[in-house]
Amino acid sequence: MTLFTLSKWYYAKGLVNESLAIVRQIIKIEPNFLPAHDFLSQQNSSPSSTDLPENIGTLEDMGINYFNSNNFKEAEVIFKKILKLNAKHPAAQRYLADIYTKNNDFESAIHILNRLTLQFPEDAMILFNLAVACFNASDYNRARSNLKAAKKLTRDQGLLSEINQFLTHLMQFE
Repeated sequence: MTLFTLSKWYYAKGLVNESLAIVRQIIKIEPNFLPAHDFLSQQNSSPSSTDLPENIGTLEDMGINYFNSNNFKEAEVIFKKILKLNAKHPAAQRYLADIYTKNNDFESAIHILNRLTLQFPEDAMILFNLAVACFNASDYNRARSNLKAAKKLTRDQGLLSEINQFLTHLMQFE
């Protein structure tokens, strides 16, 4: 019987703390063992930065899993770890901006999205997301400016329609 199987057996018997302790030990021994990280994310158990692997691919999988489970606090820890390993990692920055937006921390979202626009100046979706964050921070002029820039860049008709609706909505804030 493997340690991971043993931890699941403990969990099935209602011995949750014992199960989680085993899973944490597995992660210390094998930091890239994704099933153990997945198990922890399903238990809403916050990751410790010392328990996290150094492998960006594994961290991405973990962060996305936490994010999709609406465990934003845990996802934030992981995406910040990715950015310590690679400060320009685009997916980690995008997810962090989404987390900050969901948590109404618009200034942090704006900061990250501004960095992304420097990396990807031709990405209309980043500009659109920046406009949303600026709007939520009550910076209507900046929201309008970013929407206009996104409108010039996009070829996506769905996004273009959203931009036009948003620009119409912004008229009431002039």
